[in-house]
Amino acid sequence: MTAKQQIRKKYKTLRNEMSDSEVREKSDQICKNIISSELFQNAEKILAYAPLGNEVDIRPVIEEGWRQNKRIA
Repeated sequence: MTAKQQIRKKYKTLRNEMSDSEVREKSDQICKNIISSELFQNAEKILAYAPLGNEVDIRPVIEEGWRQNKRIA
C-alpha cells in the first residue's frame, strides 16, 4: 500500500467514526468558509459532488450557488 493510500484510509476511518451531529457541525463550518471565500464569490461555475456516508455535506454551497445564479455541475 502506498503512503497516499494509507493516508486516505486513515482519514476515511476517522471520518466514518464521527457522529451525525459532528458531521453536520463540521459540514456547516466548511460550507460557510467556502461560501465566504473570494474564490466562490468570483466563480461563475461550481463543480460539486453528492456526499456519501460521512463526507462533507456541501448542499448549502450548491444552494447558495443557485441563489447567486452560478452554474453548478
